[in-house]
Amino acid sequence: MSLLEQLNSRKMKVNQVSVDQADKNEAAKNVGKSLSDKEEEVAIAFPTVKKDKILEKTASEEIYYNIVACIRTGTMREKEILNKLIDPNITSTVDNFSRVFMAYVNEKEQEACRTWMEMSGIDECNLIMKSKRFYGEIDQDEKEAIENDKHIKESFHVNASLKKVNGLNGINCTKKSAQDFMDIELRSNTQISNSYPEDNGMSDITQEHNTNLLNNTKNQKIKYTELIKTFGENGPKIEISLYFIEKILNRCFGRLSKGEPNLQFYPIKVVQYLIKNNFLPNSIIKGGLMKALIERGDWESVSLLLQFSRDIPEKDQVFLLQHLIMLLKTSKVDEGFKKFIEINGDASSLSSSSSLLQYFLPKLMLVKRQKNLMQLHLKQLKVDELLVLFEISCTWLDGYINGSNLNNDLSDSGMFDENRTIKDSSDRSKIMQLQISAPRFSTIIEFLTLLIDAHFLTLILTNDFHSSLQRLLSCTNTLMQSKKQRLNKNETNAVTILEDQHVPKYSIEMLRVFDDAWLMEDSDDENWNVNYR
Repeated sequence: MSLLEQLNSRKMKVNQVSVDQADKNEAAKNVGKSLSDKEEEVAIAFPTVKKDKILEKTASEEIYYNIVACIRTGTMREKEILNKLIDPNITSTVDNFSRVFMAYVNEKEQEACRTWMEMSGIDECNLIMKSKRFYGEIDQDEKEAIENDKHIKESFHVNASLKKVNGLNGINCTKKSAQDFMDIELRSNTQISNSYPEDNGMSDITQEHNTNLLNNTKNQKIKYTELIKTFGENGPKIEISLYFIEKILNRCFGRLSKGEPNLQFYPIKVVQYLIKNNFLPNSIIKGGLMKALIERGDWESVSLLLQFSRDIPEKDQVFLLQHLIMLLKTSKVDEGFKKFIEINGDASSLSSSSSLLQYFLPKLMLVKRQKNLMQLHLKQLKVDELLVLFEISCTWLDGYINGSNLNNDLSDSGMFDENRTIKDSSDRSKIMQLQISAPRFSTIIEFLTLLIDAHFLTLILTNDFHSSLQRLLSCTNTLMQSKKQRLNKNETNAVTILEDQHVPKYSIEMLRVFDDAWLMEDSDDENWNVNYR
């Protein structure tokens, strides 16, 4: 019986094991080395461990010996790999470093896979090979069932033809025709009784048998597919010590003598693997993970960080916003962005620094955050940075209202003067080329709400914002009028729900600002109080 089977049979999870001196001496014989005092209590970390369970002293000593051996083997293996990764003489190039690391994690994944399959009652160690063999057997059964069904139809077709040509029951059939008929009968003898070759009832039974056989094979396929899906979604996650990760990150994010990042040695493949598997908390790197990635122009990893990370600080989110806007104002495109274009889109859709902001802003809007902290850090944004964010958001809202594509590129809109600052509010409507899908309507509104709450006084006192606020007011008015018109019509609820699914359920209040420079002459009081319901 294996270690996991012994643990499962006792229905308890292991946290620590206490042993006396006799146990230590016996264990030393098994593992080949003497045990230290620290090994009297051994910490265990299985995927399903609950820390409040303790293995009783009455448990089999074999379990303890296996535990000590497993921990010692795993620790020694990790130390061996770590020595290779941190030694520049062994892993001097990025390719060597990545190859050693990926080989180690693949080894850990295979070990976790075997453990998971043992706990799930799967005997085969290689789930993929078993899947291929299993599907091959099912496909063969399905193929035979289809062939049998084909032979059934052929046999009855030949029999009917013989009766038609040679008389009833086929008594006067020629020798060749009779031989052909018998050949077909022999091929389908597992499905048709020779005693009743003309019985339609038997044909129905055989057809039903074939149908059941096909359905069974399909059900088996579905069942095994669900098993593989369960393994992919709920399968084991490998465990790597924090000490191991910290050590290899010292090389991944190394710096030169003057403090600048070492771009000559940057294993992107390793960094992206750690991000995808949530091994990189933000605080593990001095200054934050977001800043370290931006310093190296690794926009692909920034995109993965926004997608997979659960603890991006609000200050780092604002830092990313400011950096993207800075690239937009300076029209600067680095080498990392060029590589990012090659991976994520062609030059026509992602061709400038404005495209970089267009791509990342929707992703950034969806990142989890605490509203109070986000508002606090959003106050660091300057007026020209706020203008860019407002114009982009209003352009997205216009797209929802009008349902039209936006064809004006931000870098060529003329909204910047020679100092790359916004010069004229009347030109801001020509804002950007938006070929990347916009965020959901409610996501845009929530983001604008954060900006308005953080910079309420700035929006009121700065004339440059009045044009954007007027556009926002126009969008909300148009949206609500359209919704009221649909509700007044005799439309089904289903149609109304489908058309209004992007309208948020909460309410937004627009405050009237007495400023003749931006008030519409034909506006009335109703235009200044808009409620979403």
